[in-house]
Amino acid sequence: MSVVVNASRSEEAVLGSLLHELVHWRLCTLGLPYDDVAYVFISECLRVGAPISHARSAREAYQRFKQRRAFEERTGRKFDEAV
Repeated sequence: MSVVVNASRSEEAVLGSLLHELVHWRLCTLGLPYDDVAYVFISECLRVGAPISHARSAREAYQRFKQRRAFEERTGRKFDEAV
C-alpha cells in the first residue's frame, strides 16, 4: 500500500484495499491459495466485502467464478463434478 497513492484516494477506497490485502494475508497464513485469480480468494473477498482487483486477470477470474457459482446454484451440483 502506497502512502502517495492512498493520499489521493477516498477513505473508503483505502479501507477496501486494506481489507483486500488482509484477505491475501489470511489465506497465505492458512496455507490456502491467495492469488487474485484463485477461487478461494475471490470467494473470501466476496464473503467479507473486500473489493476484487482491477487487474484484467482478476476480473476474468471473477467472471468465471460467477459463472461457476451460477451453475452450482442452478443445478445443485458442484462444478467439478459436472464432467
